[in-house]
Amino acid sequence: RTNLGELSQLSENDFGRPEYSDGFARLGYTFSETTRASFNALLSHDRVTALLDSGAQRADDQSSNSYLWATLEHDWSEAANSRLIASYTTVSDDRHGRIDDPGRRSGQVLDRRTFHVVGLRADNEWRSDAVTNRFGAEVRRLWAGYRYAAAVRFEPDFPFAGSPALQRRRAVSLHPDGYELSAYWDSRFELNRLWTLQAGLRVDTQTYDGSDDAEQWSPRLSVLYNAGARTRLRASWGRFHQSQGINELQVEDGIDRFYPAQQADHSIFSLEHGFGAGLDLRLELYHKRYRKVSPRFENLFDPLSLLPEMEFDRVMLAPASARADGIELLLNWQPLDSWSGWFGYSWSRAQDRIDGRNVYRSWDQRHAMSVGIAWTRGPWAVTLADVYHTGWPTTQLSLAAAPGPGAAPVVIGPRNALRYADFNSLDFRITRTFTLSRGQLDVFLEASNLLSRANPCCTEYSTVENAAGEWLLDRKIDNWLPLVPAMGVLWRYGKD
Repeated sequence: RTNLGELSQLSENDFGRPEYSDGFARLGYTFSETTRASFNALLSHDRVTALLDSGAQRADDQSSNSYLWATLEHDWSEAANSRLIASYTTVSDDRHGRIDDPGRRSGQVLDRRTFHVVGLRADNEWRSDAVTNRFGAEVRRLWAGYRYAAAVRFEPDFPFAGSPALQRRRAVSLHPDGYELSAYWDSRFELNRLWTLQAGLRVDTQTYDGSDDAEQWSPRLSVLYNAGARTRLRASWGRFHQSQGINELQVEDGIDRFYPAQQADHSIFSLEHGFGAGLDLRLELYHKRYRKVSPRFENLFDPLSLLPEMEFDRVMLAPASARADGIELLLNWQPLDSWSGWFGYSWSRAQDRIDGRNVYRSWDQRHAMSVGIAWTRGPWAVTLADVYHTGWPTTQLSLAAAPGPGAAPVVIGPRNALRYADFNSLDFRITRTFTLSRGQLDVFLEASNLLSRANPCCTEYSTVENAAGEWLLDRKIDNWLPLVPAMGVLWRYGKD
């Protein structure tokens, strides 16, 4: 259970009250040396009230999630085993919101969603001296309910002088249902002590989306070369499909149908090397080509809005394709049993192809680094980590060189052509473990953004006219969260 709701009351600003709680339970039973069963349950309940602009914007969200699954495992022999999983999932989410900003805008949102899934999955594995085969299938019955209604009115001269009054209304009620079927096969061949080949194929299909999309066939291939006792090289290629989940319909943006599955081809090359003395290196290069991309919605200037679909800067993006390229380096070091550390660096580029131009995705970060150190001794564990990345892209608003009479000459620049300042956060965590008569109890204290650094995230624009009749553009930068302390407990008990 979180304590953020209590800590938020200590803030000098009223941001609202978040409340989260969850619980997990597992019951296992061994029928024999070859047959085992378990029953698992994960339940969670979230209730969040968030406020912005001294209460002018308010969002209340309450959600409950239940995940139940039972597993039956059987070893047919030392070389073959099977696992059967039956599951049930139910999710409900109730979101209410309002905007009451006199003279500028007003509106309300009612968003209620429920999802249910019943599934049955079978996994099998068969091993020989040089070959490992894995194959299986899954069937899921899904049904959902969407009830969404929203209305917003923008007054004249909002968001900029000369802007006309605008009113939007939206109401959607949908009940999609159907099936999701999948099957897979994967084989790993150890050709000799140097070479290992792995190949696989997956097929998926859905009936709940009504998109008339054909089956999605996804082949994968990987080659591993052991260059030495401490060095491994791996090259892999795979085609991946991502269908739109029954819970991902974008009704808040007026979308009442599912899009066909997205498709991407991934090519990855990696190098792993152990230097000794507890120092290990991993280097990875990747190229991802997205040939089928579903449209999505974003806010140009403020991605952290409480009610994003009611903002004036909400836009639809429909890329013809996309790509992502990068290099990742990770060093892990453990010179002593009680001390360990790591250093990670990545260079990456993520772009959409829109109207014949390459446009950076909003989460593109050219350089990113992570460095940390951990100390453990007896019941104590302490971690100090720093995360850095270059600023995320943003779109600039400016004034035209030749203003027209009666209206602010606002010009929207090229999408994501500029970047915010760099992001940096120092995080800390200390844990004390107590051994109880039944299990263990972890008590922890942690803090994110320990130095309370201002990390810019979003921009708020407005126009004003001075006494000389000249238009001026006011630009206000908002930041990610400042120092956030938290404390909690985790009780683990049971018999392995």
